[in-house]
Amino acid sequence: MSARYVINIPPGKFVAITPGKVPIAQLNYLILKHLVGEMKAYVLYISVGKPHNYMSHLLAIHGVPQRGITYVDVEKSTELRFPLRLHDSMARVRGFLRRDFVAVQDYEYIIIDNIDHLAHLWTPEKITGLLRSLRESASQHGVGVILPVKSTESDVCREALSLCDQVITLEVREDED
Repeated sequence: MSARYVINIPPGKFVAITPGKVPIAQLNYLILKHLVGEMKAYVLYISVGKPHNYMSHLLAIHGVPQRGITYVDVEKSTELRFPLRLHDSMARVRGFLRRDFVAVQDYEYIIIDNIDHLAHLWTPEKITGLLRSLRESASQHGVGVILPVKSTESDVCREALSLCDQVITLEVREDED
């Protein structure tokens, strides 16, 4: 028997995905694999506190195409406002861009990896401001926002969850070999 993960991500919604016992890095991989590999979606992947290279390498090892992914690496001092002008930003942008700046409307989905870790880098007010701004911009353009959330214990995570249209738990099915 092997496990098969089922991800049903609604388009254009602000959703949180909780992984159960799956590590957050694996959850992010599964989400990206589903979105860019199966759905051929354009994705903005915001990597928090670490470079995106780990995820990019993991996707490459498994043969998942990355042509539709733009990576934005944020750290403690990063200000993240969209449209994100490359020359004015402290964020590191890599991957595939449709223009010479990052605009919410250029993507079908935005993933923030991960809110739990972002709480160690930014103030709760800064995180809430980003999430509210993203929610407004994304809803104007029909873009889905995905928040992989490992813990629902912290105030920041509870606030993030309160902004979501839906909370999805990763579904695991056992397949017969």
